[in-house]
Amino acid sequence: EGETAPVAHRTGPFKRFLQLSPSDRRLLIKAALTVAAFRIGLRLLPFHTLQQLSSSDTRAIRSVEAPSVERISWAVSAMGRRIPLASCLTQALAARYLLSRRGISCQLCIGVIKSLDGKFQAHAWVDVAGRTVIGGPATERYARLLALGEAR
Repeated sequence: EGETAPVAHRTGPFKRFLQLSPSDRRLLIKAALTVAAFRIGLRLLPFHTLQQLSSSDTRAIRSVEAPSVERISWAVSAMGRRIPLASCLTQALAARYLLSRRGISCQLCIGVIKSLDGKFQAHAWVDVAGRTVIGGPATERYARLLALGEAR
């Protein structure tokens, strides 16, 4: 009665976070901040402004420790699952920002599909070199309405 779970059980995600490499921890923190910023931005700013902010090609940074496309995808997906109401568009904008900051060409895509009940459903994803890196494997089912960025 009134007992709490042992500390080891309550700190599972935190313990896993500490077991990551320093570069992965930094990337997760950057992804969390970026996803949260775009989540808030979608409520406060016009999409055009967010689209411009997500593409930061002119300020691209290159580093010996620059994370790969796969690591950025992993970090944004992981943080997207943990940040409340982080939609596919939120995650796509965040991924586009982090990728373009590292000089990686990518394309943010928005598409729609008609569901079985006749309603339209929208989805956003990011492609790098023709491969979807954020947004799941079923993007080919969507009719692409908008593609922002370079397709290489």
